[in-house]
Amino acid sequence: MKTYLIEATVFVCSILACVQTETDWSPNTFCSDYSFMCPAFKSISKNIKEDYVERFYDESRWLKTDIEGSSPTTAAIVAAYNKLDEYIGETTQDKTKPVAVLYSANKTRGTYSLCFYEPNVIDKTDPSIEEYIMPAGTMIVRVFSGVPSVTNFIEQVEKLQKDLKSADRQYDHNKYMVVAYERPLQLFYRHDEAWIPAV
Repeated sequence: MKTYLIEATVFVCSILACVQTETDWSPNTFCSDYSFMCPAFKSISKNIKEDYVERFYDESRWLKTDIEGSSPTTAAIVAAYNKLDEYIGETTQDKTKPVAVLYSANKTRGTYSLCFYEPNVIDKTDPSIEEYIMPAGTMIVRVFSGVPSVTNFIEQVEKLQKDLKSADRQYDHNKYMVVAYERPLQLFYRHDEAWIPAV
């Protein structure tokens, strides 16, 4: 159970769906607890057979810090989460925001970062924390639940990638996000998401 509690804390960290914009967008049920503190999107389509949806997201602002190591271990994610949690607490006193693990790769290596959704501009005082602007675009999204763990989120991303290959749906092979909306120690009745950019 102790391991589950640690990994639940990790997944309060996981890369989205709700801030009021100039459109008629309003928060969905799964992110209503955040009171508009989620990125805005419009639903495009739903593939019932393959169990994923497509959404168009507005541009959004996040704070991110690198996760140490070549793979997202629980300890490394917890360390990154605690750093951002303390930073956000010192600057905005608002911790009820979606959190995401972001994976991005270039020709030589892949990196993992932890991101807190932060729609407001914050003066940066820690050089290891930077602003990340997620560009507007289409995300392919798989919704999942279960006890939060690193193993679970990797499995969900892999399932989504497999579904997209089966459907011959083009997607970005070099980037994905896993987003959590629930509070850190909520083990059940969660709403988590795996996101892969469409191309």
